[in-house]
Amino acid sequence: MSRSATPINQNGYYHMDEEQKEFYRISLKLKFDALLFKNNEFLQKALSNFFNFTVIKYPRIWQSLFSILKIPREEICEPGTNKLKWKSAKKWLKPGTKLWDMMAEYEG
Repeated sequence: MSRSATPINQNGYYHMDEEQKEFYRISLKLKFDALLFKNNEFLQKALSNFFNFTVIKYPRIWQSLFSILKIPREEICEPGTNKLKWKSAKKWLKPGTKLWDMMAEYEG
């Protein structure tokens, strides 16, 4: 077997520069964290507590999360604006929604 055909050289990670490796490492960590979050009942319950809130602090964080996950703006914002409508957006936090899957499958 030639040296270039060994499994270690076929992995794309070994052909990346340092910046790409760092980005790849971070993306793997985020995927792992999302899977842990998805499978952890305590964390899901803690996040679902937000569903009961009528007012939240720092709505732009939630809006950014929903935007990154490509949730349509019309479903989370007031009509004709870019302002988060919490009453509509918090429906994505209900247990059984695809939010956990979307976070785990996110590709930057």
